[in-house]
Formats: sequence, C-alpha cells, structure tokens
Amino acid sequence: MQSSFKRTIKKVAAIGTGVAMLGMTLTGALAADLTNYPSSFGTGSIVVVGTLGDESSDNLAASDIALGLPSTSTGSTTKIEGGLSEDIPIGANIAAINLIDTELDDGDLENFQDTTISFAGADYDISEVLTLSQKNNASVVSSLGSAFVGSGIEDDYESNVYLEVGAQNAIRYFYKFDEAINVSKDVSSTKALKLKFLGKTLKIVSTDSSTPNTKFTAYVGNEYFMNTGDSVVVNGKTIKLENVGSTGSVAVSVDGVPEIITSGNTETVNGVEITNDEAFYTSAGKEQTSASLVIGKDSSSSIKDGDYFSGGDEVCTNNDSKDVDCWRWIVSGLNSGKSSTVTAPTNGSDVTTEGTILGIRNYFIINDDSDNPPGVGDCISLPNNFVSICLESLTVADTDYMNLKIGLDTSASFTDVYSDQSSVSAIKIQTSDSEGLKIKQGVSGLSNITKDTKTDVVWLSHAYNGSIRVFYENDVNQVRLAGNISVNGTTSNWLEINYKDTKNTNIDFDIDGDSGDASAASANLTLDIVGDSTADLDGGYDDLNIVLGINGANGAFKSIGLNANSEEAGELQWGIGTVANNPKNATIGTKDEDHRTLYGIIIKDPKSHGASDEIEMEIPGDQVMAKVTVTGVAVQTTGGSTTSAAIKKDTEVTDVTQFNAILVGGPCANSLTAQVMGQATTWPECAEGFSAGNAILEIKEQTGGKLALIAAGYSAEDTRRAGVVLKNFGSFSLSGTSKTVSGTGLEVGGITVA
Repeated sequence: MQSSFKRTIKKVAAIGTGVAMLGMTLTGALAADLTNYPSSFGTGSIVVVGTLGDESSDNLAASDIALGLPSTSTGSTTKIEGGLSEDIPIGANIAAINLIDTELDDGDLENFQDTTISFAGADYDISEVLTLSQKNNASVVSSLGSAFVGSGIEDDYESNVYLEVGAQNAIRYFYKFDEAINVSKDVSSTKALKLKFLGKTLKIVSTDSSTPNTKFTAYVGNEYFMNTGDSVVVNGKTIKLENVGSTGSVAVSVDGVPEIITSGNTETVNGVEITNDEAFYTSAGKEQTSASLVIGKDSSSSIKDGDYFSGGDEVCTNNDSKDVDCWRWIVSGLNSGKSSTVTAPTNGSDVTTEGTILGIRNYFIINDDSDNPPGVGDCISLPNNFVSICLESLTVADTDYMNLKIGLDTSASFTDVYSDQSSVSAIKIQTSDSEGLKIKQGVSGLSNITKDTKTDVVWLSHAYNGSIRVFYENDVNQVRLAGNISVNGTTSNWLEINYKDTKNTNIDFDIDGDSGDASAASANLTLDIVGDSTADLDGGYDDLNIVLGINGANGAFKSIGLNANSEEAGELQWGIGTVANNPKNATIGTKDEDHRTLYGIIIKDPKSHGASDEIEMEIPGDQVMAKVTVTGVAVQTTGGSTTSAAIKKDTEVTDVTQFNAILVGGPCANSLTAQVMGQATTWPECAEGFSAGNAILEIKEQTGGKLALIAAGYSAEDTRRAGVVLKNFGSFSLSGTSKTVSGTGLEVGGITVA
C-alpha cells in the first residue's frame, strides 16, 4: 500500500492474495458505476488522503485525481486551502505588528505537527515552527516600493507587485524537540530516529562526535516496500528488486544494470542512489522474500550545518525558492541533551536558538527582476511544498482605477468668467470620473465656492499678482472660478481625489511657488499621499511632486518641468521619506516604464508623457494591499480554471457519507477507506485484497446516496498509477464497479486497466 509495510515485514511474508478478494468486500448490487466518471462526482466533491501512511506520495496521486475532476472558471488564481492571510501594504515586511506573526506553528498551519514520537524506548513531544524575520524579510514591493525596503527603484517591475526577500536566513523552519533529547547518544543504524521533516520521512541513523554536534547521516529518499520481482520507476529509471539473500543483502537492477547492496548500506546504481534499509528472507522461496529500499537522487546523505538541502545539485539556480539547493540545513546540539529553544524575532531582532536544533533556512535573495520574483498568483515555497508564502491577489481590482492627467493646456478658455481669456496657457487636471476631483471649501483664496465642489476638471492659471487662479467645470460644462490661491508659501489640501474609497486626505494637492514672485521660474504641485491608517505613508513617504514651469515674461504656465516639450528627470519626483525633517525625493521624470507607488498609483511612462508636457496616472479606488497567504497547501492554477474538488485529510472529514468522495490509499493508509471497505487499519488485515504491482478502482454508493471511489495500490507507485488513470479517464475504458490497474511506470501508454 502507499503506506510503507516495513514496520512489520520482519515477521510477515509478502501478500499474494488477488484483487478478487477485495471485490468480494465491496461489489454487489450497487447503483454506482465507473462508466459515469467523473461527471457522477460533479463539483463539490472531495479527494481524501490518508494520514496513516506516506502522505507525500498519496498527495501526488490526489493532485492527479483532482485535476481530472469537473472544474469551475474563476479567473487566474492561486487556490489556498487552510493557512492564514493578511492584507499587506506595498513596501511593508509581511511579518510585522498587526500583520503576519514572526512565528507560526500548528495553530496557524494545519499541516504542522504538535505530537509525540518514539525513540530509543522513550516518547518525546515535538512540534514544528516557521519563523519570519522582521528585517529584510519577505516584503510586498512595487517598482518604487522596492526602493522603500532598501533594494533601490526596480524599473523592470513596472506596474506589477511582487514578493521580495531581502536577506538570507529571513525564512526558517524548525523541527523542535519540546523535551530534552540526546540524539547522538542513542541513535544507530538499528535504532534510527525517524521523523516527519517537512512532511517527508527523515531517518537519522548516525551522528558525529563534534561539539556542538552539527552533523548526521540520514536516509532522505522515498521508501519503497518491494517483493522480489517488483519494480518501481524513480526519476525516469526502472528499479527492480531481483532477489534477497539470507544475510539481508539485496540484488537490484536499474534499467538492467545489476548491483548487490549489503544490509544497511547504500550504492549508486546507474545514476540512482539506493539504500538497503531492511530485508526479509525466507527459505520458502524467492517469491516470498521482500525488502524496504530507500531510493532517490540522494537516498542516504551525510548532512552538516550549512549544507545544501538534500536532493539537488548544490547549485542555487536563479534564487528560486522551488530549487531545493536554495535552502540550507540548520543543525546544532544533537548531543546537547536539551530541548529545542527557538526565540522568534521581535522589533527587528534575529531568531535565536539553543539546545537540539534541526531546521532549514533560505539561502536565496530576491530583490530585482533578474531573480524572477513571485508575482500575483505565485509563491515562495519551502522544499516539498511543505509551506508556501503566496501573493494571492491584490485588494483593488484592475477595473477599479481612475485615469488622472495633469498637463499643459495651451488653449484653455475661461471666457465664461473672463471674456478676454479665450486662449490661455494653463495647467489642466482632469479625471475619467465625473466627480473624481473635490475642490475644498474654506481654503484661503477659494472664496467663490460655498461648499466642497466635485468636478472632473480643474485648471490652474498663473496671474501677475503672485497668485494662481483656480478654474473648474461644473456639471453643465460651464467654466467657473473657484478663487485665487497665493503662491507666497504653500497652500495645502485645496484639492482632493474623490474616487471610491480613495478620498478625503488619501490624496490631496498642495501648491507652492517662490514667494509670490511673478517672474519665478516654477511652482510645485504636490500630491500628498496618506494611507488608510493615519500613520501609513505620512511624513513625505510616497508623495509625488510635479514641477510646473512658468514664463517669467508674462507669468503664464509654460511647461511640465522647466522646459517645454522635453522630459526632465526632476520634473516628477517621488518621496521616499524624510531626512532631518526635509523631504527626500527620487527623480523619476525620465523613466520610460510604468511605475507603481506605495499607495498603488500607477504612473504611466513618465518619459514619453513628460515630452508632451503631461503626467498620466491610474488612481486606485482604495489603497492597494497584497493579500499574502502562508499555507501548507497552495495549488496554483492557470488559464482561469480552478479545481472544484477540495483535497482533504481523512482526519479532517467527520462524516464521509455527506460527500461524493474519492479515497486515496487503502485501509493501511486511509481510515476512511478502511471504514468504507469494512477492514481494519492494522497489519496484516489492512492489506487483505491487495497484490504487488496492482491498484484498484472501486466505486460504492454510500448511505444517503453519495458515492465513494477508492483508488488504492499495493505500493506508493501503484497508487500513483490509479491516480494517473483517473486524471486521464478518457484514455481508459472505465465501467462497472471495480477495475484493476497495473503497469510498470506512470505513462498512460504503460498502464493497463482490466
């Protein structure tokens, strides 16, 4: 079965019972029929993985099955099961006060353990934690937000939002021993310490004698229980157990290349590493012998603190979190005789550890476009996808943006107010929303309006007396004078953006000039940005300053920037913060890509627009946040389709009769399969009805009319084949209530359904 049988193979011979016996258990006069698969399961069905066996292998089969089930169109998404989510501002670390905690455990992530293990005749409490540093941790960034977290403006991000990781060691996973333990004292090849580390079996068989102990040897590949004559496909190669000797040695072949492996030893055979973990020999005949083999790129590995995580080529490629070589081991104190103490970071401090420490840390840095940063729908994932930190979505839809243009209007007409002003050079502020601008009543000089006035267009016309005339268009397209703003100093909050939830003080306009001097060369129009929180993006952060050129001869506005028809770096400045209470700005007027601010404003190609004496922006209907989810299960979908079937553990389903359910794994691995089949979950009864090299697909109508379909094999590889059949149901003849699946690989062409 997909759970390893090795816990009892020393006393139990291989099973030769045919699948027919299972048919006697389940088949009968049932309303269910495989002919109608998968439509008979419809949407809302569940795929259930057992927790008694090899979950990592069964999860692969479950994923195959889920992909073959009916789906619904939801747009391009990342499907999240469980975990926790927070809305994170652009430019913020994801781990901070009121955001995501710096330490996450089983209370936050349902696949994390908090349980008891047995070792050397004693029981030990263990748990798992994920720690996130507050400094240079995973951050939500945009092109300008990247500069805010210290990486510098990243032009190639354009208007997109990404996750960055500013330092190695920012993300760490620990397997904690919550009781004092001395691993080095008691561990041996015959008395191994067996752990579920990052969701997969890690079997420590020895440690060295260094102090503090930072090195161990472990079996790290996948376990396979095989009868003599069985074969499995690993990394595209066929491994066959040819024979088992009386001394515990095994004869194997890899794509026909033979090798003898003595008990407890490891050999690399035709590029595949194989460890002879345990073997069972009987004089009753070759067909009754079996062995437990650990197989993989690395089946056995000597690991020390700082080593690359097992299973890769020791090259961290493109700072990709999905490359196992971009993670490093943390090992210390295996001979300390102490429990594991992990102190989460606070107020920018680092993680501290003491005692018996076993974990991994990120070895990658993601801080520019060349690092392929995760965007919306992407994740930073730990090995085995055990934990994923996902940028699930943005809080403002693409359709909820308002266009804003600020530019030179060389033929503005104000004859509705002044008959002689038919062709005036002015600054025009215009939005795509009919009430996107709000002129504030009560501002000094704007005496012509008696209440806050909403409009979609405002003009600024520079007068000779050191003031700026403010015109607007009313709701019947008449130009009106709001009043005269003095440029002797600064006039603040005279105009606000008024679009959906971006309003009031979120984005307001300030203007200042050179002491009201009519011959001044320029004035400054500033978009003062404040986030949804009063402490968010204040103090000059994220402000946008636009330089307005003035003709000294007549005092009229002549350009965006100091020179007309020319893009200039300083004509548009972005506020990165304050230094000694003075604004610190970055010049962005000659950048030729779209850029996004911390609030979420998209600035359209400043260079090309600046050459035409205008600034164009897209204003979001609210401050843009990134929904960041930390989860143990993250399934990314593309093309706008997301699987309707949820993948659940058997321990998460209280009453399986309430669902159309596909049960992955037999009674030895899945308690719900045992329930439906009426078999025990203990050896050897749980294995009754299964034979090597085969899997079964068995459908049954449950009480209440819901369907249960069992997809279970004798080995992990056999169960995978059953999953491949259900994923590719159109390639096989499925009918009746029971089918036997056999084959030697996972390719459709090599699988037989009888």
